[in-house]
Amino acid sequence: MCVPSAGGSSVSVAGALSWDPDHESLSNGETIGPWIVLSSSLYSSSHNSTYLELAAMSIQFAKTFLSNGTMFFDSFDFGNCTLNDWPRTYNGGYFLQGLSAYYSANMSTATPEDLDYMNELAASLILYPGWTDPSSGINKEESDVSPTNFIAEWKAILVEGLYQCLAAGFLNDTVATLTQRYISVQYNAVRELANYTTPGISPQVYGPSWMGTPLPRQDYNPPGQYAASSLFVTALGVGPERAANTYAQSCEVL
Repeated sequence: MCVPSAGGSSVSVAGALSWDPDHESLSNGETIGPWIVLSSSLYSSSHNSTYLELAAMSIQFAKTFLSNGTMFFDSFDFGNCTLNDWPRTYNGGYFLQGLSAYYSANMSTATPEDLDYMNELAASLILYPGWTDPSSGINKEESDVSPTNFIAEWKAILVEGLYQCLAAGFLNDTVATLTQRYISVQYNAVRELANYTTPGISPQVYGPSWMGTPLPRQDYNPPGQYAASSLFVTALGVGPERAANTYAQSCEVL
């Protein structure tokens, strides 16, 4: 039993998922989101309601202890009831993927309140100034340029989560338009600002920062390449937009 992030009386932590054997009471976004996707997918293939019930419990836990409705936080220790409110793109991205998979598997469970929550969270994650540049709309989340640090892929996980909610038809017109334009902005940013050439490698390669880099890059960067390839696959479902003010116009509506 722990007190929810919004306060009030202690409630059950049923649905929590342990991150790893060394942190058995720690539940985080990068674990619980894919778990919800897996449980929902197993239900879709087997129609065993146990999988759907487990996914529903994890969604409730995440909403209660890992989210305030506009942000999805990093982790919650249900052993000592402590929240780590460190915001990173992949946490919300994975959870959006989980919500999309769950409601797609059982549409009848999606109440207006559930869809309102999804839309509010999606829009807030897009507009969060900690990683979205307010003027350009480009995701600027810091990226370690080390070829072994895969922080660069975090941004692409958020984009994928947004797209899955969009493709499933769960976003209202305003948030759907914002999402489409946000994805298009990232696509064009990576193509025009993150690309570079490397001696000895003929294909185009991409750096970890979608805002570009002030210094010419000379080395092949696997994290940047992976993030770019993931984004490009996702963007196929939306298509690029070149109008510079489309993202800003969408923000004005919200």
